Amino acid sequence: ALALCHSANGAVKKSKEHNFIDVTTGHSGVWALASDVGEKGLLYYLEGSFGKDLDAEMLNGEWTKSNIGKVKKVAVSQNIIWTTSGYTVYYRTIKGKDPVPWNESWQKDPQDLSVISVSPKCTVWAVNKFNKVLRRVGAGPCDEDAVGSDWENVKTPENMQHVDVGKAGVWAVGKSGDVYYRTFTRFGYSSKKAFYLRIKDYDPVGKEWEKVKDLKGLKMKYVSSGAHRLVLAIAEDNTVYRRFGIGHEFPSGYEWQFVSRNYTALQALDDKENVFLGVNTDGDVALKYIDLCAGVTCQNE
Repeated sequence: ALALCHSANGAVKKSKEHNFIDVTTGHSGVWALASDVGEKGLLYYLEGSFGKDLDAEMLNGEWTKSNIGKVKKVAVSQNIIWTTSGYTVYYRTIKGKDPVPWNESWQKDPQDLSVISVSPKCTVWAVNKFNKVLRRVGAGPCDEDAVGSDWENVKTPENMQHVDVGKAGVWAVGKSGDVYYRTFTRFGYSSKKAFYLRIKDYDPVGKEWEKVKDLKGLKMKYVSSGAHRLVLAIAEDNTVYRRFGIGHEFPSGYEWQFVSRNYTALQALDDKENVFLGVNTDGDVALKYIDLCAGVTCQNE
C-alpha cells in the first residue's frame, strides 16, 4: 500500500524570546540550550510540553530556565533528563505530571562527555572528550532502571564526534565525517529473517559498527535516530539529509536524500517519520516537515 505523502511546508518557527543552539524532546518535554550573550548553555524547558504530542503551536509557549546552570548537551526520555557540563554528567528522574525544572535537584556522575543521547527505552549512549563512545550499563527499560550503574567503553573503527540512539538504532559520526550504524540496535525486527520468523533480534548493545554506504561523498557532523525508519544527519555545510530505505531488510538504508538547509542541531522524532525538531542557523527552534515521497515511490513495509 502507498504511504501518505506529506509535503514539505517549511519550518514553523518559535517566538524570538530566546536564541538557541540545541534542542531535544521526549516524553519529559521539550528542552533547549540558549545561545544568547551571557546565557550560552543555559537550559530552558518549554512549559506545558511534558507528555504532550509536539505541534507548531506549542513552540509559541513560555520557556522557563532550569536551575542547573550552563550545560553542553541535554537528552530526555520517558522519565529522565540527562545533561553534560564540563567534567560532570547530571541527571534527574521525573515523577508526576510535570518536570518543574526550577525546583528539583540534579544527581551528579563524574564523566567528561561532549555528547549524550537517550532512547525512548532509556538506553544511553555518549561520546567523551577523547572522542570515544560509551554506553550506560544497566540503563533501560525506563520502568525498571532509567539511570543504570556505570559507563562502558564501546570499541569503534575511528574516533567519533557524535552518537545518537532511537527506535532506528544507534548511529554515530566519525571524525572523518563518515556515518556508522550499530547493527541489531534497531528496535523490533533488525533483519529480514527475524521479521519473517517473528523473532525480535533487537540488542541494545549491538554487534558491530557498519559504515553506511554513501555514493555522494557527503561528510556529516551530526546524526539523529528517531522513529523506526527515520534517521537524519547534518552535513558540514548545515544541510539536513534523511537516510532512505531503512527497514528490516536494510536497517542502515542505502542512500542520503536532501531534506533542508541551514540547521545546526536537530532531533528526529520517535513517533513521527515526517517531521523533525531542530535549531536553524538563526537560533530558532522549529518544526520542519519532511516530504517522504520526494522523487520516490512511497511504500509501507
